[in-house]
Amino acid sequence: FIGGENNIFISSETAVRLYATDTVLAAAENSGLEFLGFSVDSPANSFAYLQPFTADFTLAAGVRTLFFASRDRAGNEEEIQRRDITVDVTPPNIILGSQETFGTNAEGIGVYADSVTVSFSAVDFAGPNPGVGVGRVEFALDNGPLQLAPAADFDLFIASAGIHFVRVIARDHFENTHDKTFRILVGEKQAPRTAVSFDAPQFIANSPTDLISSALNPALISFPAIFISPNSPVTISSLDDAFISEDGQGLGVASITASINGVFSSTLTNPSPVSGATFITSFTFSGVQDGIYELQYGASDGIGNRENTNKKNLIIDTQPPQSKV
Repeated sequence: FIGGENNIFISSETAVRLYATDTVLAAAENSGLEFLGFSVDSPANSFAYLQPFTADFTLAAGVRTLFFASRDRAGNEEEIQRRDITVDVTPPNIILGSQETFGTNAEGIGVYADSVTVSFSAVDFAGPNPGVGVGRVEFALDNGPLQLAPAADFDLFIASAGIHFVRVIARDHFENTHDKTFRILVGEKQAPRTAVSFDAPQFIANSPTDLISSALNPALISFPAIFISPNSPVTISSLDDAFISEDGQGLGVASITASINGVFSSTLTNPSPVSGATFITSFTFSGVQDGIYELQYGASDGIGNRENTNKKNLIIDTQPPQSKV
């Protein structure tokens, strides 16, 4: 395939064949082709670097540099020629987007709006270099029949809220094929649900009677109160909903934020949100001094839905008991 600016594209199955002809002069008995040789990716400054061409050959994927030349029986050598050839074995990439504000995960995108126009773009590369080009693109909405897209870039309107699936098949001119089904979440308005747990050492006081031997004034504490050490592991887990609470079908948790009276505050980002997957993070309050604290925590999804802040009363305790006689 010859692209713009005479760029040559072939597949890894394309047979490469070299030809050479020599003008035979009646008075030149030694005229005629004696040698035809080539070299791949190794600069050839002289015929000594060329190997004889004896049969068709193929080239490995990537941008290959082919050097070739011939010599006749009279010792006349042509100038060594060079051709850069792109061997394209990579299918087109399919990019999904929308003019609406959207969030992404590995499966597709989600939007807050109840209808959406999504855009698809098929681009062809051979590694880091331009590929042979997109040949054709087909698509199907929600298990409907495949349709030929009008171009490599096209828009698709989805009129209703819910979970939709769009299958896109993009082929380049060598039939390298990318077949992918995208999950489109339309009308996601639910925020994630988040829970917290505390590992040992920890103690839960449900009422003042649980603190009968404590030096703390129960009037200063909201119950239930959780006693932990600064090294007690704290685990926060969150699952994203989509349309109703506890459906677990949201785009995925994007981040969890936790703070404790402004002394400890952190936002933990999920590098790979997944629909239906729980995002879990653990930490300790190492370095936080003894005292009564309020833990505040919550999560957001990729669309921007954020749950109301959750609160837990904490007492961080590092002091041993004191005995008296």
